[in-house]
Formats: sequence, C-alpha cells, structure tokens
Amino acid sequence: MKYLHSIITFLFPIICSAQKSDSVFLKWKVGSNETLNYLMAVTQIIAELDSASSLKKPKISITKFYGSTTPYTGTDTMLFSLTSKKNIININLINIKQSIRPLGVDTTKGFAWYKTIPGDTVFRGSLDDTGSIHTFYSSDLNQMALYFQLPNIKIKIGDSWPVDFGGIYLNGAFNCDSLNGAFNYDSCFKLNSVTLTDIKKRNNETFAVINYNIREYVSGTPIDTFEVEKFMMEFSYKATGEFSIEKGRWISYNGIQTSTSTGMLGGKQTMKVSLIHK
Repeated sequence: MKYLHSIITFLFPIICSAQKSDSVFLKWKVGSNETLNYLMAVTQIIAELDSASSLKKPKISITKFYGSTTPYTGTDTMLFSLTSKKNIININLINIKQSIRPLGVDTTKGFAWYKTIPGDTVFRGSLDDTGSIHTFYSSDLNQMALYFQLPNIKIKIGDSWPVDFGGIYLNGAFNCDSLNGAFNYDSCFKLNSVTLTDIKKRNNETFAVINYNIREYVSGTPIDTFEVEKFMMEFSYKATGEFSIEKGRWISYNGIQTSTSTGMLGGKQTMKVSLIHK
C-alpha cells in the first residue's frame, strides 16, 4: 500500500504537467440564430493635457484646440453585437452613451467629438470564426484586433502571437534609422505580444487565460512643424481575458490603456476597458 501511494505521488505532478502542456484551438462559436452582445465600458482614469510642454512659439491655442486644458472624466459605453453566417462573424459596434468629457465643460456646445448620438453604429466589421480579420480600416482594425482577433493556430501555455494593432501613427514608415515624412526619429521600439498564460477547468468548462502586452514608443524632432524642439509618444495596453473553449467566447476581459506624449499637445491619458457579456 505504501508502495502504491509512492507511485501515485510520483505520477501526480507528471499528469498535471501533461494537462498544462495540452494545446488548444480558440474559435468563436456564435449560433446561426444567436446574437452575442458585449457591453464595452471605457472609463477615464487619468486625462491631463500639458499645455506647457516644450513649446518655443506655439502657433495654435491649446485651449481653443481642445476646448479645455482641464482633466477629462467619465465613462463611454458601447455595444459590440456579434452574429454568424457561414463561419463568418459579423460585428457591429453601437454607441450607447458617451460621457467622457473635460471636467466642468458643457459638451453640448463643444466640438463634434464631444457630442453623442445614442444608437449610432460606430463601425461594422467581420472576421472568420477562427479569428482572422477581414476589416482593413485602421481605426476599425484596432478594435477588432484587441477584442476579437484569435491566433488561428493551435496554441499551448507560453505561446505568444501578435495582433493587427497600431497605437502610434506618424508620417512615413515606422523606421527609426532614417528620415521619414516630417519627422527625424531618434529612437523607437514596438512590442506586440499576446500570450496564453494558463488553461483552467471550472465546472467541466475549459478556459484559456490570455494576456495582452502591447507597447509602442517613438521620440524625435519634427522638421519645421510648430517649431517644437523635441517630441515623445508612448502607448501601452495591458489586458487579461478568459476565453471559453467550449462556448467560443470571452467570459471576462479587462484592460488598461495608457498614452503619454510630450511636445505639442503633450499630456497623459489612462483608460480602463472592460467587455461585459450581456
């Protein structure tokens, strides 16, 4: 009996290790008569506009350009609506409520981007049920990549893959070693990594735990643009989600997005993003 107990004790970690090394295939599963809805809540945590960053002779008024230099606050709410037809997942993003605004500013008299029309469709896109994106417009592509793109291959714990996302856009190619467009780049880097960090079992259901780690940075000197001596832009996005293998959908998804810049219209913005299955 003692010998048998020793064998079981020895084999247990091997069995657990084998389970952890199993590969999984992530796939969206939306029924032909089903509409899968996710409420997306974007909450402003930090939003500060630095009007005193390295300007020599500003040619525009920061206050007039943005409407305010005060911190932003509030939560924007939108609805992702997913339907399926012949292995294609169609996605509509609908505006529900837009309340992120400068603190104390009457947004009904502000610029168009302050105003909200509930029920408006923000964009439409589609992807294969295996997660390959069809959409190619950059603003729509970013939303699709962060929330719905899947690796389209079998993956195991520790595997990483990139998504079709770009947080910083500048003139010319994103190349730090040469002169591109209006900018002379000093340094830059880009990290785009999504990783399967764990596979969990709960109530006979399997969940893939996925971490997003995206970071982009560029610094340099604009050439004859607002006469700014130096500029820097940095973008980061970190998120964790649990994807049900059997149900083919996110069960939970939460992320933090931060943008920082110096130079013309410098500042810092941090937002919390959550997908809530409805």
